[in-house]
Amino acid sequence: MGGTSAGLAVLGEFIFAALNGTVYSSEALDNPYNHRVTIETDFLLIPVLRRIITDSHFAQRDRMGRLIVFLARILQDGWATGVRGIGIDEATALLVEPDGWVQLVGRGAAYFLLADHQPEVCQPAVPLTFTRVPVYKIQSGGFFNLLTWQGNGGVAYYLSVDNGQLSSSLGTIY
Repeated sequence: MGGTSAGLAVLGEFIFAALNGTVYSSEALDNPYNHRVTIETDFLLIPVLRRIITDSHFAQRDRMGRLIVFLARILQDGWATGVRGIGIDEATALLVEPDGWVQLVGRGAAYFLLADHQPEVCQPAVPLTFTRVPVYKIQSGGFFNLLTWQGNGGVAYYLSVDNGQLSSSLGTIY
């Protein structure tokens, strides 16, 4: 799984379809139902990537906010009761094994988000509120298991969105 092309975006069960062009984090956080937030499902059915949505060019294009919105929308719209997100930086890839283990190679990082509860506020034209979303970040040489959703050699933290403003328990979202 590579982080530098749209090819990554179609690997998960859920995909950002970009039917109306791209959406920036600030736009999505201000209005989770922005017309540019278009999510589709079932393009590819890869068992180890069930209940997952991916995003590329991640830190370089500041896409953490929009990935949180994608997760919130999938939950709010009833597409899943729990969903996971993977953001991958440019010049970075995850080597995926059949048993669910991935190893990161390349210059950047990968971020694994778990949305296991409903957003507090996810409505049209209202800024998102979605608190305590667990994140696990790995860099080169780090490992993560897509089946158990646990990592090795990375850092765990929480992201929260309050009235459209994204914050992190680490002080930095990336």
